[in-house]
Amino acid sequence: MLLFIRLVGAAGALLCAALLALLIISPKTVERSALGFAKAEIATELKARYPALTDGRVAEGAKRLSKRLGLRKDALDRNAESELPEMISRTISAYCGCTDETKIATRAETIRDGWKARIAALGIAQSNLADVIKGQYDRIISALKTDLMIFLSTNLIAFAGVFIVSFAGRENRGLVVIPGLLLLIAAGAASWIYLAEQDWFYAIIFQNYYGWGYAAIVGVIFGLLMDIIVNRARVCLKIAANLPSAMVPVAPC
Repeated sequence: MLLFIRLVGAAGALLCAALLALLIISPKTVERSALGFAKAEIATELKARYPALTDGRVAEGAKRLSKRLGLRKDALDRNAESELPEMISRTISAYCGCTDETKIATRAETIRDGWKARIAALGIAQSNLADVIKGQYDRIISALKTDLMIFLSTNLIAFAGVFIVSFAGRENRGLVVIPGLLLLIAAGAASWIYLAEQDWFYAIIFQNYYGWGYAAIVGVIFGLLMDIIVNRARVCLKIAANLPSAMVPVAPC
């Protein structure tokens, strides 16, 4: 088992290090691959939205989507500037019996801030779609490269850490085998979520990447696995005990 952990850790670290080196030493090579990927994801999504599009009309689909996002952005902007957040806040407050004016105003401001954040995201999407229409992908590719660097760096640290601890002395080997194996599982699961489960079209258009949140995902998965396997899920059970009853599944009788 220790040999397996060492080999997987070494292979993973070498792969991530090689890709990081390629990203730094030969950015143009990575940019070409990233550009092809981004174009393919955007084209696939636009053709799914507008089936009548042909291969040469992706820009037309981007124009249509940009127009739709602009209409949605304008509607949200009008709502945010109106008294609608206060009306929604008062309705919620009346439903739950909370009549404190300060809380009503705070809740309304929270609703307005949420809409403004969505307006900003739609503005980013429109700007990126404008770049797609013009055939200018520099900003899109730059953000994608930054996210890939975080992804590869996080995995490099995880795999290298597993490889290093696999050389622990004989008296400590029992203490590192399970954590090392669980860290490999956590890095593998997080990589699968990042690569296979992420909606790349929305990530690219809205610039909504995981960023350093990816490192947090690896840490959370690893922590949960350690708690479940090593600590007999004491922390997980304590968290579940403090959740609202509606969020805790009931075991069948």
